[in-house]
Amino acid sequence: MFGLLLNLIKSFAFSFLLNDYLRHTYPDKYNKYFILTSYELIRLYSKGQILANKFAQKMKYIIATNPRLQKLVNDIYKKDVPINEICQIKNGSIHIKYHTNVTDVYFEPDENSIYLFSDNEGASVNKCVNQVIMHSQPFSGKYEVSNIQFMLVEVKINDAAYKINLKTDEFNYYIVDNILDLNFFKYYLYNYQIGNLKSEDREKIDKLTVQIIDHNINKREFEISKDKFIIIKKDDYIY
Repeated sequence: MFGLLLNLIKSFAFSFLLNDYLRHTYPDKYNKYFILTSYELIRLYSKGQILANKFAQKMKYIIATNPRLQKLVNDIYKKDVPINEICQIKNGSIHIKYHTNVTDVYFEPDENSIYLFSDNEGASVNKCVNQVIMHSQPFSGKYEVSNIQFMLVEVKINDAAYKINLKTDEFNYYIVDNILDLNFFKYYLYNYQIGNLKSEDREKIDKLTVQIIDHNINKREFEISKDKFIIIKKDDYIY
C-alpha cells in the first residue's frame, strides 16, 4: 500500500516537473501543442458523447420492443412499493399497527377504538396518503375521496386553540364517511404533536369545541363529544 502511494507521488512529481520544464524551455511550441491537444480532447469527448447517446437510444429501442428484456429491466430497477398500514387507535394514540396489503385484518373488538387505514400504495397516484377512518370490522380498502375541503379547522380545548390540517402534501382525511369524532381529534393532536397532550391529559378530555370555516365560507362551531361528531360526505358534511 505504501509502495503504491509512493509510486503515485513520484509519477505526479515527474509529470509536474516535465510540464514545467517544457513550458519554460519551449514556450511557443508548448502553447501550440497545449491548445491543439486540448481541442483534440474536447473533440474526442464530444464525439464519445454522441456515440454514447446513440447507443443508449438503440438499447432503449431494443428493450422496449423485447417484452422479456423489458420485464428484466423493470425487475432490476423497480422501486420498493410502500405497504399499506392499518392501525387501532385507542385513547388518541396508536395501540396496534399492521403492515398489510389485505384490509380485512381483525383486531380485538373495542367500541372505544377507531381504526385508521393508510393507503400508502395509492400515494404514488394520489400524491398523498389517503387516510380512511373506520369504526367496525371487517374492513374494506374501497373508499371515495370527498370533493370538499374546509378553509379552516380549529380545535379549542379550555383556553387553547389548535389549528388542524385535514389535507396536506403528505396526507388527506377528506374521505367520504370519515367520522371526525373525539377519538380522531385526540389522535390528531397527539400524533402530529400539535397540542402536546400527555396521556393523562387525553384521558380527561370528554369533549372539545371545533370551529370551522367550511367550503361554502360558512363559519360554524361544533361541540365534539362521545355522541357528537362531524361526518365527511361527497359534496358536504353533516353533524
